[in-house]
Formats: sequence, C-alpha cells, structure tokens
Amino acid sequence: MKSVLRLGALLAGFATATVCVGVVNDVFPWFWLPTLFGLAVAIVVNSQTWFQQSRLGTPFSLAMGFGAAFTFSLSTAPVTSRLGTFIPKLMLALGGAIFLYFLIVFLARGLSSSKSNRMTRWLLFPIIAACTVGYMSGGVGGSNHMVAFFMSVFHMSPDSAETVVRIIRKSIHVSAYGLMGLTCFRGAFAGQAPKRTAIFFALLITVFTASFDEMRQTTADNRTGSPWDVLLDMTGSFIFVSGSAMLARSKPRPRQQPRAA
Repeated sequence: MKSVLRLGALLAGFATATVCVGVVNDVFPWFWLPTLFGLAVAIVVNSQTWFQQSRLGTPFSLAMGFGAAFTFSLSTAPVTSRLGTFIPKLMLALGGAIFLYFLIVFLARGLSSSKSNRMTRWLLFPIIAACTVGYMSGGVGGSNHMVAFFMSVFHMSPDSAETVVRIIRKSIHVSAYGLMGLTCFRGAFAGQAPKRTAIFFALLITVFTASFDEMRQTTADNRTGSPWDVLLDMTGSFIFVSGSAMLARSKPRPRQQPRAA
C-alpha cells in the first residue's frame, strides 16, 4: 500500500510540474520528455523490493528525474516565458534545489549505513549520467565543435573529420552506457538483489536513459536521434552487465539448521 501511495505522489508531482512549465513557459515544449523519463525510473525503482527496503529508492528515483529535468532546462535557451524571465528562472532554481535535496538525502542515507554504503557509491554514477544526458542530448552536445577541431588541428577534409568524430562519439556512447549498466547492476547486487533481478534492473534503467537521450536529440536542429543508437547503447550495456554478472559471485544461501529429533 505504501508503494502505491508513494508512486501516486510521484505521478502527481511530475504531472503538476509539467502543467506548470507548459502553462507558464513557451520555450520548453518538450519538457514532457524528462518528465516521462523520471516517471519510468520511479516505476522501475518502486517495483524493486530490495531497493525500497534500503530506504534509498525514493531519493534515488527523484534525484535522477529532477536531475535530468534540471539539466534539460539548463541546456534549453533562452529562458523566457509569456510572463517574462523571472518565473522561469525561479522555477529553474527551484528544480535545481529539489535535485540537490534528494541527492543529499540519497547520499546521507546510503553512506551512513555500512549495509548500503557500497550500493550508494555504485548508484551515484547513474544519477550523474542522467544529469549529463539531460544537458548534452540537446543542441549543446552536437558534433560541430569536434568536427571543426579535427579539421583545424589535423587538417582533415570535412568528410574525413565527420567520419572520425562519428567513430569517437559512437565509442563514447557504447562505453558510457556500458558503465551505466555495470554500475546499476553492481549497485543492485550490492543491495542484496538476486543476480537476475539486478541484470533486469540495470538494463531497464539503461534503456530508459538511452531512449530519453535519443528522443531529446530529435528536438535539436543540429542533432538526429535514432532507435539504432538506442540499440547500440544497449549493446554496450549488455556487454558490460553480462561481463560483470559472470564475475559476480552469487550470494550463499543460508544453511538450514537440522531439526531436533
């Protein structure tokens, strides 16, 4: 019952935030993207019994959701609205404050307990990754600057520079989402989740983040999102998670005490 009420409160909170931004602001028409991402993460986290028992599930999901929404808003410029610039900037500051609050709660709860210390340290990376995706998936993360760098420094032709930059960026994608999947798996496994559950959790969080990343790219003039890139990201995540799962030792089952005759 508590999980249902908690999820309902999260849904109501994200819906209210979306309505406020949609009514007040005319520059963030795609704000439903980080909202949907935050809801997806919250649903996954609330379905994990091992996560809720640690008292870290709610601050983790809210830190990821509000972090992605905050950096999403930071990378969307200019900040103007029908009512001027004060209210959007106030909402941006409020969103940043909420993100920092839940991040601090997550770290304070997790690092203060020896049982959840390792779990917290592993799961800090997915929060940072979500914030990075929220900012870099927009126009500011385009390849124009990298292409210009290779053309000016290495005297490459535009086609050659674009090919090199594409290879580098795809490699970064595979590695970054691989690390995200690995840290989600290790965090879940450190939180006493069964190995299969930890794998499922890691892949779900990764696919939601990758989908948010690619969908956001379609809103920028200098970016192109693709479902094939989501598949590429998930390939990297699957490789890293599978390798980590094979190396992880399954937790020994508690021995049953012999019954007295």
